[in-house]
Amino acid sequence: MAPAVFVALIIFSVVSCGDCRKPGGAISKEQEYHSELEKRLQTLNKPAVKTIIYKETGDVINCVRINEQSAFDHPALKNHKIQLHPTFSKLDDVSAASSRSNTSTKLLKLRGTREACPDGTVPIRRTTKEDLIRYDALSKEFLGSKAQGGPEKKANLRLDNKGKIYGSSVSVALYSLNIADDQESSADVTVENGPVGQVDQLTIGWRVSKSLNGDKRTTLFGYWHGFVNNSGCYNTLCPGFVQVDQEILINYAFTDPLSVYGSPSQQTTTPLTLEQAADSGNWWLIAGDDRIKIGYWPKEILPNLADGAVAVTWGGTVSPGPNGDYPPMGNGHLPDGLYKDTCYFSRVKYANFDRRYTDPVEADTTVHVGASNICYDLKIVAPDEKLIVESFAFMFGGPGGRCN
Repeated sequence: MAPAVFVALIIFSVVSCGDCRKPGGAISKEQEYHSELEKRLQTLNKPAVKTIIYKETGDVINCVRINEQSAFDHPALKNHKIQLHPTFSKLDDVSAASSRSNTSTKLLKLRGTREACPDGTVPIRRTTKEDLIRYDALSKEFLGSKAQGGPEKKANLRLDNKGKIYGSSVSVALYSLNIADDQESSADVTVENGPVGQVDQLTIGWRVSKSLNGDKRTTLFGYWHGFVNNSGCYNTLCPGFVQVDQEILINYAFTDPLSVYGSPSQQTTTPLTLEQAADSGNWWLIAGDDRIKIGYWPKEILPNLADGAVAVTWGGTVSPGPNGDYPPMGNGHLPDGLYKDTCYFSRVKYANFDRRYTDPVEADTTVHVGASNICYDLKIVAPDEKLIVESFAFMFGGPGGRCN
């Protein structure tokens, strides 16, 4: 059994104990933790108007009234007005790039792939005590390792010093990954702003993580971190993200067909956009070739991002298990110049200072690979006419292993 899972099971067994008091009747730390978990579950699992079980994944979904979701338990959102129809200035450039493409790659459409919640309600994945215990163990391990310099390794492309950045749009290849239970691997887009040591950050993408999701499916995710009160979390594991769409939720599990290594005719990508609405300042998650507005992070919880970002990064992120072995990134293969053989980002664009979408200029970007290039690598490449049209693109990934 993996060490992290074993520890989590021990924690769960202890906090489930019905008689965990210290001698003299004092409440133990285990009981305090158990009580805290129950309170968090009450906050996160609001009363459901309807419950849906996804046949494709087994997830239990609560259809919660949109104005009663746990996002509004955040102190900064007590008087928040829900936004349903954001304004995205000059966004047509992004959708046009998709429609012009004559491509053999399958651009994933999400609408119609899940049962929708009734009008006035939104889908929220039901959180269990086991979910919180795994997440707490993950957070504790992450924070402890960050203090020692961090075990995360990245292969990414960074753009900054170009003035304000109001969003990014990409298409990213979707792959399943064979990783250990205590490892994590993602393909992601991150925007950030704030002085050193006080950075607010938003990340979207797909992630394979049993610690986060309870299984090893390739799953859409969002993560936010605010400098104020050191707050933030993944998906809806804390108040913050406002779910708006009635069908597609933030931690949507992608199902087959995903991309197949070595097959040019079996490449599946999903368009993803992280965009700040011009009229509200809220940061929206938009996914699928049908551009579904899933929901948003209100500007109130990320004050340093209230007026745009100053940097955006694209690429892969991995975390090892306790034994120090790093998981595969991307599709587990190093970039070889062939799109059929490696994971890739295509149609990479960012919204510049006047909110026009534009391709990055390679000379303005910085490539960062935080490990030996036998573990991971990233290469900017010319567009492939059969797969990508009018696009800035790069390949990334690798097998992982002992990468220190």
